[in-house]
Amino acid sequence: MIGSGPGGYTAAFRAADLGLDTVLIERYETLGGVCLNVGCIPSKALLHAAALIDEAAHSDDIGISFGKPKIDLDKLRGFKQDKVVGQFTKGLAGMAKQRKVRTVTGVAKFVSPNELEIAGSDGKTQLLRFEQCIIAAGSQAVKLPNFPWDDPRVMDSTDALQLAEVPKSLLVVGGGIIGLEMATVYRALGAEVTVVEFMDQLMPGADKDLVKPLADRLKKQGVIVHLKTKAAKVEASKKGITVHFESATEGQKPELESGTFDRVLVAVGRSPNGGKLDADKAGVTVTDRGFIPVDAQMRTNVPHIFAIGDLIGQPMLAAVNLALSCSATGSPETVRRQLAEPHGILSEPLVQRVDGQTQANPRPGARRRMVEQIAGFLPHRHQTAQHHMDRFRVPDRHTRPITIQRLQQDERILRRLDLPFGPRPVAIVQVQRQVQAARHEPLAPQPGGRLYQQPPRHQ
Repeated sequence: MIGSGPGGYTAAFRAADLGLDTVLIERYETLGGVCLNVGCIPSKALLHAAALIDEAAHSDDIGISFGKPKIDLDKLRGFKQDKVVGQFTKGLAGMAKQRKVRTVTGVAKFVSPNELEIAGSDGKTQLLRFEQCIIAAGSQAVKLPNFPWDDPRVMDSTDALQLAEVPKSLLVVGGGIIGLEMATVYRALGAEVTVVEFMDQLMPGADKDLVKPLADRLKKQGVIVHLKTKAAKVEASKKGITVHFESATEGQKPELESGTFDRVLVAVGRSPNGGKLDADKAGVTVTDRGFIPVDAQMRTNVPHIFAIGDLIGQPMLAAVNLALSCSATGSPETVRRQLAEPHGILSEPLVQRVDGQTQANPRPGARRRMVEQIAGFLPHRHQTAQHHMDRFRVPDRHTRPITIQRLQQDERILRRLDLPFGPRPVAIVQVQRQVQAARHEPLAPQPGGRLYQQPPRHQ
């Protein structure tokens, strides 16, 4: 198993449970891949801190005053790294040891269809021979070439999670999930945040009617958003990072022509690591963009080599990197990945989607149904009723794509997802795990490796 992210460790544990001699290769010192070490989990820990700051700021409305919060970055970093990330990675290490999964730290590359060369951080290499292999090497942040990446003030998502400082001003290039989550965190910590997005809306691909409440709330919080804007020229100086902007629409002037910022976060997406594995030496096909084509069982063009996760295409989400060792061991199951694709941004209000269906781009021939509920004003919450909204889009009883927007990421989301018809995708469990991770609750192991679970008849 190359990569120990949510797809990699799940598949490795499943393979070990099935009796296979399993080796799990990870470049980081701890298991969990990007998601647990420098991605989903640490960002959710910081979002939890941001939510506490926001709650305290509005508590005066109900007669409870806390005063201005004092931010101790050392303690906040310790909470993120030791109490949250450390707890998860130690748990994974214990589960691997319990299942007798051998773990190897290093960077793996193919040398033949049945051999890997693993280079450790000490420069030593070792050769590993295998009968079957699952590639779950993930992706990395896209680095735009016109930015001075040798300047520490220019950050990708990994750098932003380190919390080196809270800048007075922060520019976020990219209004997707990563950009908006980091904008939420740094805004709560006291930074003046500006977001520029090349497309005509935040969270491109999501329904505009669901993004609007989030955009309105960011505006009220003081986050400046410029759409249809791109960073054309970037200069570094002692005063800061100066960025010159252009309009995405040819012939038009941008709303913001230029600005100087203390720090700049570039969050314009991620690129797969398929091109860094020397997969051609194993005969595995890799596209020019670094993706690895697979069939319905996640099998590459080489029958005994599989690929899962970010490497096989969009969406690049940890929650859809399901265990596929059942395929690697010859199970006849076919994994229908497109049926269970949870997306989410743990902002306020929360926006969650399952599957890729949107109102603007419905799947051809799919039956569409919209159920909309207004929860009404909750007296113990300071937000207004317009934010308490659930939207469910269910185009087909088998595919069941759902879009949800709620003010709180709590167990009510899970009850809303469990609709009373059709097979219940295991992705619901993955959404539940995202929510539990954000609330720092232990994850209950899920028995079996099947894609579907049939809901009780009384539902």
